[in-house]
Amino acid sequence: MVFDSLILSTILMAGLIVRLLIAPAPGYEFDVGVNQGWAKSAVELGLARSYSEQVDGNMLPNYPPFSLMIFANVGHVYKAFISPEFDKSRLEYRILIKLPAMLADLGTALLFFFLLKQWKNKKAGFLAAAAYTFHPAVLYESAYWGQTDSIFTFFLVLALSLFASGRMTLAGVFIAVALFTKVQTVMLGPLFLMIALLAGWKSFLKISAGAAAGGALVLLPFFLGDTLMAVIKAMLGSVGYYSIVSSAAYNFWWMLFADAAGSMQDTDLLFDLLSYRNIGFAIFGIANLWILFLFLKRWRPHKPSRALFYSLFAAASFLAFTFFLFSTQMHERYLFPFIALGLPLAFINRRGAFLYAAISLLFLSNLMGWLPLSFVDRALFRTFPTLDVTIAACQFFAYIALLRYVHTLEVRVLPGHRSLVPVFVTRWKRAFKHHKRTT
Repeated sequence: MVFDSLILSTILMAGLIVRLLIAPAPGYEFDVGVNQGWAKSAVELGLARSYSEQVDGNMLPNYPPFSLMIFANVGHVYKAFISPEFDKSRLEYRILIKLPAMLADLGTALLFFFLLKQWKNKKAGFLAAAAYTFHPAVLYESAYWGQTDSIFTFFLVLALSLFASGRMTLAGVFIAVALFTKVQTVMLGPLFLMIALLAGWKSFLKISAGAAAGGALVLLPFFLGDTLMAVIKAMLGSVGYYSIVSSAAYNFWWMLFADAAGSMQDTDLLFDLLSYRNIGFAIFGIANLWILFLFLKRWRPHKPSRALFYSLFAAASFLAFTFFLFSTQMHERYLFPFIALGLPLAFINRRGAFLYAAISLLFLSNLMGWLPLSFVDRALFRTFPTLDVTIAACQFFAYIALLRYVHTLEVRVLPGHRSLVPVFVTRWKRAFKHHKRTT
């Protein structure tokens, strides 16, 4: 037991050291600077007031309130222990503003240790923790870039884990916290609704109560500060904030239109029929229906098990990839949740591990295409000007492979194959084979 704790502590401590060595890099200076400005405004104006007013001409927050709470705490720590002057160029300030995301990385790695230890074995737990701690894309986005997607992703993983274990009220709390950290959480909204309803009305009420309590706690300071409407407006306004087809996300739309997707309005009509935005909504809706039919019998009634754990994370990772690939207004980093949600797939079989590694590499390539790390990757994209479109096409084919894998997972791999989908698929295949034999 002591030896296990030593190994895990070594992994996490080494991960923190690596991050602290990377964090001094400027990263994406605009994003880092805006976050620093939000922290300063929250300290000098107060958390509630900073939603409607910013100092130094910083942009008004377009992030949900829990993110602002995190930045406010960073600002208070900086002012109390480092300097009362919020100098954005100071190395300590840059590292500190990146620290919450880096700690969320390590928190997610710790979660995966316990999850894989519980549902597979101890060795898998250590490997999962190490794989996530030192995942190049995770290091790149949090420690180098300075983005905060790892924070809401941590809460998503925690919520799914609690649901898989049958702890419904806490699962609801962290679903709400994830949503109030980043609106992108809505991509798993239909999934959470499906599994809550299928678990039974008691479980649904527990999840709903937990979500209501979590949301109320987050919103309370803004209600007391009379800025609740500003918070709601900011959250609603973030949907459609960048109303373009793709914002440097090498997805399906980038595959079709290349960098022109960055200047096309997603409300424009394709073939004068449907807008790009509505096409994305439709595909995402179909994907959710497919997931429902695929896992319906496994998720009803709710019974904590290894198969339930893997099916939940397989469904969540597939929907996260669908959301990134077909929705409009996507940024290059919006595939980040897949890196966490898809990790359990790597511990099912070799095919799952290969798919996870391939999608991870494509995601890292997308990040480096927008924010190069060195002259090497910068030269690579200049030498091969269509490399971005190639990556986008590979993302699309990886998605098809993931779709097939998730189907096979439920139909052939997980114990107790209970899906409704195979009934129709199997009958169609048998009819097709019979037709071939007779002709």
